[in-house]
Amino acid sequence: MKLVSIVRTPGQKKEFKATFTKPDGRTKTTRFGTSSNYLLNKDKDEQDRQAYIARHKPTENWKDPTSAGALSRFILWSPTRSLSTAIRDYKKRFKL
Repeated sequence: MKLVSIVRTPGQKKEFKATFTKPDGRTKTTRFGTSSNYLLNKDKDEQDRQAYIARHKPTENWKDPTSAGALSRFILWSPTRSLSTAIRDYKKRFKL
């Protein structure tokens, strides 16, 4: 699996769109996130980040790199507030 791109989609229901290429050559698109996240919303603090992680841990599939839950958790709610750093760490985590 290869991550092709992650782009913002302002005005859409979801804030970001990730595009992946599968080993068979087909693509998969996952829309994820809202504007109320740790990465974009400077009013969010570390306590909000920890609350998000605790709240979503029981219901999200964070092992599937193409899931909206994993994308949100490891990019939008990562410890960094830099999108490029969060994407780099996400790609490293999942070996994409």
